[in-house]
Amino acid sequence: MLDIESKVILVVRDKHNKEIKRKEAKGNTILKNFMRLIEHIFKAPIDGSSAMFIDINGTSHLYHYSYPLYVNGNKIKIAIGSDNTPVSFNDYNLGNILKGWEDVISYEVSYDDVNFKGTFKAYKSWTFTEETDIWEAGLAFPYYKSSELKYAMVDRIVLDEAFTVPANKTIDVYYILEFSKK
Repeated sequence: MLDIESKVILVVRDKHNKEIKRKEAKGNTILKNFMRLIEHIFKAPIDGSSAMFIDINGTSHLYHYSYPLYVNGNKIKIAIGSDNTPVSFNDYNLGNILKGWEDVISYEVSYDDVNFKGTFKAYKSWTFTEETDIWEAGLAFPYYKSSELKYAMVDRIVLDEAFTVPANKTIDVYYILEFSKK
């Protein structure tokens, strides 16, 4: 059986790059748009049809069949927000975006062949000028509708309590998806 886990790690550092605050939240909140990526992988090569996505603006449309997950160097995006409404399978955007949707700065991919496991980690940072409470984080993948680039949120995590970023501090956000055999 396949196990999919999502989590976000939020880290605040001081001016000497020393970690002063950290929060890790698990989500297990893969959204319907994530399933649609898999649907498209099946449909496009079999019969040339496409899956229906809802982009981060709430617009529903078909993923362009001639772009089978080809994104031409466009990056995955991360956003953080202040809404603590529980996750719904049909979410297509955060409840209240504070920062994002912006390109990840870096990413890591690792495989554990012995334990049938793959880990995908995306990283982004932001600086806040005033004290800010973070309640949610989201991950979005690029795709094309005809020749127009769109983004679909595929995962959203809501924290169990607010993560407060002090004024004039930077927050590092690590968004992680892990796939493994149960």
